[in-house]
Amino acid sequence: MSVIESVRRAPATPPLLRLRELMLWLGVAICSAALGFGLAFIASSFQDASPLVMLAIPLVPLAIVAVIIDPIVAPMIVMATLPFGSARTVGIQVAEAAALVTGGLVVLRRLAIGQFPLPFARELIWPVLLLGWTLVALFSAIDETLAVKQVIGLVGAILVALTVLAACRDLHRVRILLGFLTLIGLIMALTSLSSNHQLRAEHGGTDVENRLKGAFDSPNQLGSWCALVIPIAAGLMFMSSRRLARALGAVALLALLASLTFSLSRSAWIGTGAAMILMLFTMREARRLLAIIFVPLALIGYLIFSFGATPPEVKVVGERVQKIGTRSPYDERSQIYHEALREIREDPLTGVGPGGFVIASRRAGTQTSTVSADHAHNLLLNYGAETGLPAVGLVLAFVLALGAATYRGVRAVAHIDPRHRGLILSIAAALFAIFVQGFFDYTLGNPVIRITVWMLIGALLVAVREADRARVGARPVRAR
Repeated sequence: MSVIESVRRAPATPPLLRLRELMLWLGVAICSAALGFGLAFIASSFQDASPLVMLAIPLVPLAIVAVIIDPIVAPMIVMATLPFGSARTVGIQVAEAAALVTGGLVVLRRLAIGQFPLPFARELIWPVLLLGWTLVALFSAIDETLAVKQVIGLVGAILVALTVLAACRDLHRVRILLGFLTLIGLIMALTSLSSNHQLRAEHGGTDVENRLKGAFDSPNQLGSWCALVIPIAAGLMFMSSRRLARALGAVALLALLASLTFSLSRSAWIGTGAAMILMLFTMREARRLLAIIFVPLALIGYLIFSFGATPPEVKVVGERVQKIGTRSPYDERSQIYHEALREIREDPLTGVGPGGFVIASRRAGTQTSTVSADHAHNLLLNYGAETGLPAVGLVLAFVLALGAATYRGVRAVAHIDPRHRGLILSIAAALFAIFVQGFFDYTLGNPVIRITVWMLIGALLVAVREADRARVGARPVRAR
């Protein structure tokens, strides 16, 4: 044994040991400070997005490793970016960037283990055909930049659904994903409610200023987000076997309902109401909970607000509810609808091009040249005006395909697993809410809402796929 090794292995005296520990912690502090200053220097060049970049630099490598280990992390990372709302990085929103990057990582992982890049479901043939027709309509676009963005958005949306199909190998992972979405919904709802908004109603409640919008660009978008997550939170509360999950669903449901209420989005109210009615008619657990909890709460609330001092915000909500079918004097939706129909009549095949409604509706001589309409305030009219009637047919075919898949999945597990059935119905109710709202407003232009919708589409297709497998596994084997 050498002299140097003997010295190293010799027990250190207490003062020397303390000095060595002190030097070690001092070195760690110096390295941490240098790393922090370096991250701050690099992130400072990104201006408004510098806080996100500073967080992303150390977290991105960890996220890459996590996705490689377990692909379920990919959609969860995308969900974790949703509260940042309209924050942008490298010209696109954070959620869009996360969806593209994590989707690419899932593809690389599957290729590395010898699998096909991404799985597929037959119901997705309709959005793929819609993408193909959008590429055809690209040649007639009045604005190429907006058209290309629209195409990229549709590609990213399909990629999100396929990523969920690849990441969720069983129903347990779907439940994890929906539970995490409920948690994100709770965070976003509490964040929006924490902002102080003094509601001011005009014209009997048909027009309200300072409405709640949270991290979104408009109150209607916040309402759409709440309408999407409320059925998921309700399903978690109804069907989960764990107390913690049921408690999370209950708290998130109350917070989301409050955010939806004070967004004062009547179209989102209608969509959410349609989703709740669907759940009440198809889920026995929902009817039981309504009788046990919500009916007494509604009665108590009625008594409190009837005999007590009513807060001003609640009065505004009441006025808004009474005028749910009355338009504001400043609402130009009639002109917008007529303009969308005019654009469809002029070019029923390819329309004005993807994303072109915002420009076409402002041209001189149109009925909406002074309205500044960003969209047609109707899902089908918007698709018809921008990409023609074939696109409307493909959208409706996709909706019918999802409805048929839901019906098939529910029938497959009707007598096998009630929780599986409830999972399918809660996802279908969320998608039904956004479809019903689409008759009164168009909010899918917001990437956060669009990504959430396509994640739920992917989750629904996974649940239906597992239902088909459960039916085959439960089928008795006939003796030969």
